[in-house]
Amino acid sequence: MPGFSTTLTVNSFFWITSLRPTERGVTRRIQEDVLPYLDRIGLRHHTFEPQTATELLEILSHIAQEANVGLKPILHFDTHGDLAQGIKLAASGEFIPWSVLIAHLRAINVATGNNLCVVSGACFSLNAVWEINLSEPCPFFILIAPGKEVSAGFLEDKTFDFYKSAFEGLEIVAAYERHLAPHLSLHHCERVLAYDIANYVRDCCTGKGRRIRREELITKAVTAGIAPNRQARRIIRQGAKKWTRPSQAMVDRYVSGVGSKFLMGKPPGFDIEDVMRLVKSDNTRAARVRAPIRLPDNRS
Repeated sequence: MPGFSTTLTVNSFFWITSLRPTERGVTRRIQEDVLPYLDRIGLRHHTFEPQTATELLEILSHIAQEANVGLKPILHFDTHGDLAQGIKLAASGEFIPWSVLIAHLRAINVATGNNLCVVSGACFSLNAVWEINLSEPCPFFILIAPGKEVSAGFLEDKTFDFYKSAFEGLEIVAAYERHLAPHLSLHHCERVLAYDIANYVRDCCTGKGRRIRREELITKAVTAGIAPNRQARRIIRQGAKKWTRPSQAMVDRYVSGVGSKFLMGKPPGFDIEDVMRLVKSDNTRAARVRAPIRLPDNRS
C-alpha cells in the first residue's frame, strides 16, 4: 500500500468562530479543554470572532502577511457552512463563497510554503476542494472537514481528543483517523497529485493507452515537420517509447511541470513505486498518508 509522509510545521493555532449566541456553549466547552492544553505545550493561539464577511477576510489577509515572516498556523473554523453558498457569518447573516475563501487560504498556504493545515467543523466545508485546480498553488497542505452535515455533539466530543492526540503523538493524520473519521474527511495535497499521476500512467502509459499515446506523439512530430524521413521517425518512435514508460523521471517531470505550482516546490513524499502501486490497486483511494508535526523548539 503506498504511503506518503511529509512533515507539517506548526507554530501557532487560530480558532475562527461565528455562531449564534445560543450555539456558543459548545464552543466554550471545547475551548475550556483545548486552549489550556495549548498553553501547557507552549503553542501560541488566538480566537477570532468576525462579525462580517469583510472582517473575516481581513483576518485571513493579516494571517497571510504574518505567514510571510514565519507564521505556520493551524486554522480551525467553528462556523456554519452551506453547500452552495459557503461559510456563514452568524452576526451579519452573510456568506463567503467557497471560491473566495479558497483564494484567501491559498494566499496563506503560499506564504507558508505549502504548510497550512485547516480543520473545519462547518457543514459541507469539504466542498472547498472542488475549487482546487492542479495548475494553481494548493490552498492548503491538509484540509480536515465534513462533506455533509455534522453534529455539534460529535464535534464537542471529539475535537479536544483529536488535538491532544495530534500534538502528543506528533502525527495529525493518525489523530484524524482515530477521532474524526469518518464524520470528517481528510484532503492531502500530495495524495491528490499522486492520484493524478497514477491516472495518467493508467490511461496513457500502460496497455492500449500507452500505444495510443505513443502514436499521438509520433503523429504530432510528423505534423510539425520534426520527422520528415524514416530515420527521423525511428528516433522519434524510440523517444515516444521512452517518454511513455513509467519511471521516476516521469514522476519528476510531472511534479516539476504540472505539480510545480500545486506543491509550490515542496518535494513530494512519494515516488514511482508508490504511483505504480496505486495504478495496480483496485482501490485508488488506498494510499495512506502521514503528516508528522514539528513544533517550535523555542515555545514559551
